[in-house]
Amino acid sequence: MKKLFRFHRGSLDESLATTVEVSGLDELRKIVSESIAWADRDYYKNICIQKEVHNDPRLPSGWNGISHYVVADFNGYKEQCIGMSNFYESGFIQAGANLGFAVGNFMKVLCEPAVKFIDKLVK
Repeated sequence: MKKLFRFHRGSLDESLATTVEVSGLDELRKIVSESIAWADRDYYKNICIQKEVHNDPRLPSGWNGISHYVVADFNGYKEQCIGMSNFYESGFIQAGANLGFAVGNFMKVLCEPAVKFIDKLVK
């Protein structure tokens, strides 16, 4: 299933016209952050996808008849709907993957010299 995002607009047709395919929450956040020419990248904060599913049979087939609200904090407002996605991703999975990758790289840098030293001793 393709992961889709669209901005909140006045009508469903206007909203669907903004549909883009994304790789996940990180790319979705980047698109949203870069969407406002007059504001800096930090205008939207705490961008996330709500877990609750909203059924809408009017949606094209790529949306599988569902939407999850994409919300953000901005301009003093909390959890305001800025768009919709056809997938849910909490962000914790990606953060965990990034952390695991970073720890793995750290351990490699930390342990590689010791392993080489031990290999020399053993040979």
